[in-house]
Amino acid sequence: MIYDGSLISLCPYGKKEQEGLINKIVKDEENKKVLIDSISVSSFEVREVLKTPLMVILYVKQYEVGFSVPQHVSDFYKNIFDVVTFTHDKSKGIEKRKSFSNLNQNQLEKVFQRFCFELFLTGKTVFDRKVFIDLLDKSLKRNFITIEIDYLDLINDYTRFACLILKDGLNYTFIHKSIMEYYVANFISDLPEIRAEEVIDKKILNRNKENSIFRDNNIVDFISVLKPYFYNKYYFMKGITDYENNFNLKFLNDEENYLKFLDCIYFMEDFKSKKKNRSGTHLGFMFGSNDILYRLGIKKIRSIIDYSFENKILESKTLFLMSKSYLEISKFFENDSEKAIKVKDIIKDPIFFEKCRIMWDEFCLEIDRVKNELLEIESSVLTDDIDF
Repeated sequence: MIYDGSLISLCPYGKKEQEGLINKIVKDEENKKVLIDSISVSSFEVREVLKTPLMVILYVKQYEVGFSVPQHVSDFYKNIFDVVTFTHDKSKGIEKRKSFSNLNQNQLEKVFQRFCFELFLTGKTVFDRKVFIDLLDKSLKRNFITIEIDYLDLINDYTRFACLILKDGLNYTFIHKSIMEYYVANFISDLPEIRAEEVIDKKILNRNKENSIFRDNNIVDFISVLKPYFYNKYYFMKGITDYENNFNLKFLNDEENYLKFLDCIYFMEDFKSKKKNRSGTHLGFMFGSNDILYRLGIKKIRSIIDYSFENKILESKTLFLMSKSYLEISKFFENDSEKAIKVKDIIKDPIFFEKCRIMWDEFCLEIDRVKNELLEIESSVLTDDIDF
């Protein structure tokens, strides 16, 4: 057979393939059972990264060198350089491997962390050798590593020693995108607070406004685990403030603000769907310029949609997410394919509005909880600063 240069899509690993690989590479029967069972009960996020042979092997290696099976994807990566820099030998037990560049484990990880951040700033996940070398050079300098290093050795450290980056033809990419996202979040979490605030605001919130609000979702998720204070203060509360400003409301549990919030929920009618003999009415939600309300309320919104669908208020379980700027385009209301009406102007079911009110109450409670938590942390820091 002659290869014609076409891209071939491979099916992701499922449970059967994961179990088959574990049975093949793990000799101890008890360890096999522990690993297979642990995948079955692991979080959705962990199962999602175990879709390639390399990721399953890393999962196994983490267990073999003495670390517990991960509960969260961040657990999967936090010891990754410990895992890849040790080897398991039957006669010698676990021993340290030597890198191609002779950098130690800490140096390799710090350079990799900075490299991932610099690559994130370029918006790329696939890169050529020149970009690889340029960003490695920058990362070495930013980490004040001045010893002479052959960049091909350093590339080999990440492609053959740590095996976190794959060579694909003339380009390189990560064995899983979440590796890069974890280390970007790790870099941000390690920054001084004033720099972290600037990076989250300019490089994540503003970048998402210009593109998709879900673009850097995984990075934000990792920050929320690695540095909850940074996430709550500079992402969550900043997003809440933006939403309040965009829609002229406050997250205060009173009637006036609840009614303003209700104006952000729409009954949508998709005429194109009806022409194709598909159900057309669904719910629309104005989420603003970031994903905070989506993060805060998607389960609550889905429960309202489920109720509305079951009780024939809506014909579809589709949720249409809308930015304010999108709604401001008058053509959106004038075209012949979509119609949007505020739910309070068309829906009469009292239970529907009871559920909306409960959702609003829960939003306000959660936002108050985060505010109080931040206040407590900052008050504690201030007390420590003056306690001498």
